[in-house]
Amino acid sequence: MDLAIQGVWQNFYLDDDLDASVVDLTTWAVNVHASKTFGALTLFGGIQREHANVKVQYLLESDDVAPGVNEIDPNEPVEVRLDLDSANSFRVIGGFSVHFGPVLLAADLNLGNVRTASATLGFSI
Repeated sequence: MDLAIQGVWQNFYLDDDLDASVVDLTTWAVNVHASKTFGALTLFGGIQREHANVKVQYLLESDDVAPGVNEIDPNEPVEVRLDLDSANSFRVIGGFSVHFGPVLLAADLNLGNVRTASATLGFSI
C-alpha cells in the first residue's frame, strides 16, 4: 500500500493601476491518500480538509451600466464588494485507475458539501 500526505497553499491577487486590491484569492488544503495496486488496477482513497476565500472590490463607473437597467448618479461610481468563502471544508475521495498497455482509464468521486465526479482517458508513449 502506498501513502501520500499533501499540503497546498495558493494566493492569487490582482491590483488596479493605483495598486488598490481588486481580487484577492486564497486557498489551502491538507490531505492524506492511500492506494493499492492489483495488477493493472489501482484503487485509491483519501480525506481532505480545505478552505478557499475570494475578496473582490472595485468601482463600477456609470458608463459600465446599460441605460435603464440601474438608476445611478452618473457622477458617482458605485463600489462593489464581495467576500466569498468556499462551501467545502472536508471531503472524502475514492476512485480507481486501470492501465491497458499505453491506455489509462481512471475515475474518482469526491464527497463533501459539493460533490464531484471525474473520469480520465490517457495515453502514454
